[in-house]
Amino acid sequence: MKFNFRNIWNAFMAVVYIVLAYVIAFTTYLIPYSFHDSFSTKDEYLIIRVFLAVSFSLYGLYRGYVLLKSLK
Repeated sequence: MKFNFRNIWNAFMAVVYIVLAYVIAFTTYLIPYSFHDSFSTKDEYLIIRVFLAVSFSLYGLYRGYVLLKSLK
């Protein structure tokens, strides 16, 4: 196994992208949504949050896959 700065950075960024996808999808830190206030209100940013969460999680998984392939 090669443990150099590039591989450590790639592993760190893959985790960051997965965590960022979770934060976008399920919290109000980056994109506000109103589920906590009232369940009867409409979530205006649902499509944006889902699109960004899926995009970031897929990219994070891709970076992790590329990292694992480079370690072999």
